[in-house]
Amino acid sequence: MPQVTVKEAANKAVEFLQGIQPGNSLNNLAVEEVFQSDDGQFWIITLGHDPVGVSPTMAFIAGSRRPRDYKQIEVNVQSGEVTKMEIRQLAGVS
Repeated sequence: MPQVTVKEAANKAVEFLQGIQPGNSLNNLAVEEVFQSDDGQFWIITLGHDPVGVSPTMAFIAGSRRPRDYKQIEVNVQSGEVTKMEIRQLAGVS
């Protein structure tokens, strides 16, 4: 049975990402995916946010859909420690 709940793991992932991005505002930060690793030792949390430096207004004026950046963060189920962060690439998106 996990000691760290999925909600706690998601909060830890958000705190971690915000903590390593000092001075950069992560607009529209959201939990996108959550699952437990096959061995049950980690929560895998995918966070999405608007790219840093891309103005929503400029994207709208240009008529383009704003892309999102995704980070996949691994949180230890027992300790709640963040052990890894990777860039998450979506299938079929260039």
